Amino acid sequence: MSVRRSINYAFTATRVSALKGKLLTRGAVTGLADAGSLEELVARLKETPYSAYVEALKAPSTAAEVENALLRRYIEELNALAKGAPALSALLAKERAKLYLYEALKILLKGKLAGKTPKEIEESLSLFQGLYPEMSVLIGAAYAGDIASVVDALKAVKMDEVAGRAVSLYQEQGVPALVDATIDYEYLRRQVDLVKNMSADEKLYTEPLLRLEGEIYNILAIARSKQWRLPGDVVRRFLTPVRWRLASEEYSALIAAERIEDCIAVIKKSWYKDVAAEDLGSLEKGLLELQVRKAYEAFYTDRFHPGMIIAYSKLLQVEIMSLITLIYGIEMRIPQQEVLREIMVL
Repeated sequence: MSVRRSINYAFTATRVSALKGKLLTRGAVTGLADAGSLEELVARLKETPYSAYVEALKAPSTAAEVENALLRRYIEELNALAKGAPALSALLAKERAKLYLYEALKILLKGKLAGKTPKEIEESLSLFQGLYPEMSVLIGAAYAGDIASVVDALKAVKMDEVAGRAVSLYQEQGVPALVDATIDYEYLRRQVDLVKNMSADEKLYTEPLLRLEGEIYNILAIARSKQWRLPGDVVRRFLTPVRWRLASEEYSALIAAERIEDCIAVIKKSWYKDVAAEDLGSLEKGLLELQVRKAYEAFYTDRFHPGMIIAYSKLLQVEIMSLITLIYGIEMRIPQQEVLREIMVL
């Protein structure tokens, strides 16, 4: 371990480790799942680290209001980690915190491209109300007129370039999911560029976590493209340059595969062979479980590096995803066991 790195990251490592200790246990999640209503769930959340975020909710709360409160924790904790962290690590934390801003951008563009009214788009974006200063610009862009005007309006928050690429690819291929792929690519690219400028010592433990995330994005982007029957040259345009365990010939085989099942056959012969998958859904779940395991493992090795921000943010993201599934399951009165099967308890 580098002495300089251990000194520079002592504060960040201590804070991240403390936050990781606040993640919910299996028993805590099961206890939340026992709630018979959203009001009861909110009351139980007030006894968890989410207390400060749900305290202001007024009964009766909607699932969307509770979700907004949970997302606020993710954003605020990542931005708080940026304070006191070394320069590039601080920027990395801030980029991770923008995860749901990119989700809002997807909703805006796909809503506009689908012909939804500005009011309908604004209602969809209300989920992210108050989470980012940029949201006022995104909501205003919904009223900007045609899609070109929407993209132009996004210059105010420097999101016009990625929006323009997403719209162009959609107009070329007619596949709404390409908007998601283009924006996800940008989210990862910005982080990769930050890590490129880090010292070799900082990259040692940080790159593997980011490379794994980037490669899993690539695998799933290729697998999903089989549903859209996209030609290989189009698929390659929204793949990140990040590589980790797959060789070039394995990427070529994945892109050349005709069906999702053929992709899975390639994966089962690769470094990812232990990921249990029979279809797209199980592939997504298996790769997410792999990311969670690797994020946990990061806490049992050298913890004095920027990668701890990636590891913790992934664990918190998955926990919040699970709680959101629980929230809507309770609102829709889905049987508890069905809901528990769908969530990932950390």
